[in-house]
Amino acid sequence: MKADKFIKVIRYLLVTFFIIWGVAWLSIRGFKRNDVNRNFVEKTFILMHNTPDMIKEWFKSSEHQMKIISHDEMTEQIGKLTKFDKVNDSLYLLYYNYMGDEKGKIFFQSIKSGEILYSWNLPMDEIMQDLIEIDKKFNEKYYSQEINLRFSDRVSKNIPAIQISAPIMFKDSSIVFHCGILGYLYKLDKNSSILWKSKSLTHHSIEVDEEGTIWTCSVNLNNDFANRYGFRDDVILGIDQNGNETHFISLTDMFLKNRLFKDLIGSTPGVKNTYGLDPYHLNDILPIENDGIFWKKNDLFISLRHQSMLAIFRPNTGEIIWHKKGPWYAQHDINIVSDSVISVFNNNTLFTIAYIIADSTSNIAYYNLSSDTTDYYYSNVFSSGTQGRQSLIPNGELIVEETNTGKYIIFDKDKNVEAKFYIPFFSDSTNAMNPTWGRVYLQTKDDFIHF
Repeated sequence: MKADKFIKVIRYLLVTFFIIWGVAWLSIRGFKRNDVNRNFVEKTFILMHNTPDMIKEWFKSSEHQMKIISHDEMTEQIGKLTKFDKVNDSLYLLYYNYMGDEKGKIFFQSIKSGEILYSWNLPMDEIMQDLIEIDKKFNEKYYSQEINLRFSDRVSKNIPAIQISAPIMFKDSSIVFHCGILGYLYKLDKNSSILWKSKSLTHHSIEVDEEGTIWTCSVNLNNDFANRYGFRDDVILGIDQNGNETHFISLTDMFLKNRLFKDLIGSTPGVKNTYGLDPYHLNDILPIENDGIFWKKNDLFISLRHQSMLAIFRPNTGEIIWHKKGPWYAQHDINIVSDSVISVFNNNTLFTIAYIIADSTSNIAYYNLSSDTTDYYYSNVFSSGTQGRQSLIPNGELIVEETNTGKYIIFDKDKNVEAKFYIPFFSDSTNAMNPTWGRVYLQTKDDFIHF
């Protein structure tokens, strides 16, 4: 009898071993193969493997957006900087804050005094319903093999986790914004009613040119070349003030037409995120308002994080007229300083070494196209590995959004720290609401200017 029990135990162990081995082998083989070549069993095991991450996404809440603030004598809440005499009284911030109870607002507030000039109640229920539909479409396209990227990972799963990002206010007190990671662009009037929302998905920066065209980043799910080789295709998207698309420019098509794809993109190993291969990671589009030595009015500066590349694109001819990889790393947010000098938020991130280069910090890189030289400023003051914004004020002040830590830093014209501030988290004002690319404004005699 004991021998029979022993044999049964061995049999169960062997069966269990071979089942586990089979699952592991099928999972590994499935991960190694392109999604379009995976069979039903391999896709099932990969779905099982990804289930814990999917559950985590569903249960992300507003706590995910809270940043633990390290306080010092120069760090205060927004609106409580009156003891810092040198801080400009005319500086305002346009920003989003989650308010609890699944409500969210955008505020236009004095950075120093705290006076709130305007606020908008956001239609969070409608935004969430849009995200649910987007998520559903992504899953349908992924599992029907129309796309081989798990874009569902890029969609917020509940209202507290939505990141309302990069708002801009117009003269009539209307605003535009989007959901940061991936979602529609919305325009609200001064009474918080939706005027329109974009047809295409949007992400990262939003900028407006002198003619009122809104420039933002999008994705192209229908690029045959990108889908064939299994990578994400980003898009330069232009939208007019009535919500009509004026430009939808595929980066893949752009680099192919300029005969630069093979040398600049295809020759570089692409960064693989949770959703798949992401060779570009377009994060900033800056419309150029004046002619310079190396650019013309209406050209566009673009930033490709995963290539550590900046480029100038001319929409009316389809030409890439300039490009450069480094010496910035995983950069964000370009500013034009003069007719031949630009500044860029240098995250200083190497993709092979966690987030930040060892023994280093983020900084602002000033690049001179005439001399091909780069100077670095504000080093050893802030460190933001994956995001960030910089707002250069005409009097020489600079405001840096240190996004990954939740702080804003104000530097004077001599590059000294004037003050630091944060947006208070709704349920714990000692810590910060995750800043999602707030917009700095300067009040002038006649108007507000944004940066």
